[in-house]
Amino acid sequence: MRGRDPEMALRVAGPASKLFFVRLSQGCSAIRKDPTPPEMGQRFFGGSFGAPQGGSRSFIRAMDIRSGSTAWEYPLQGGGFGGSGTLATAGGLVFFGENGGTFTALNSKTGTPIWHFETGQDWRASPMTYMAGGTQYVVLAGQGAIFSFALTQ
Repeated sequence: MRGRDPEMALRVAGPASKLFFVRLSQGCSAIRKDPTPPEMGQRFFGGSFGAPQGGSRSFIRAMDIRSGSTAWEYPLQGGGFGGSGTLATAGGLVFFGENGGTFTALNSKTGTPIWHFETGQDWRASPMTYMAGGTQYVVLAGQGAIFSFALTQ
C-alpha cells in the first residue's frame, strides 16, 4: 500500500482496524506458450501451466495500511486455490471460504480462528454481508447452495 493515498486505503480497509486483508498464494510454475490462435467464445489462456516447482503456500495476510508491514498470516491448507476472497467486518472478524468447503472467521487483530463451518462446497464468490430486521448476516455462495449466518454477540 506504499505510495497510495492513505485516506483511500482507510476507506477500503476500514478505519477501525487499519488492516488490509488479502488471500495470497506464493509459488513458481512453468508456463508453455501455445501458438494456437484464440477461438471466439472459447476460453484461452495462451499456454499451459506446469506443476508448481519447489512447492507453494497460500495464506490470508493482514497488512498495516500505513506501513505496508505484515500484521499476521493464517496458513491455508491444500494450496489455497479454489477458495473465496475475504470480508472484514466492523465487529473485528475476517470471513473467507477455504479449499474443501470450510467457511472460516478469524479475529481481525490477531488472525486467530474464531469459528468455522464445514460445507463440502466449492466457493463461487467472496463473502458478503447484509442487515435484515436489525441483525447482521454474512453470506457465501457455494457450488450447490448459498450459506447465510447471523452474527450475534
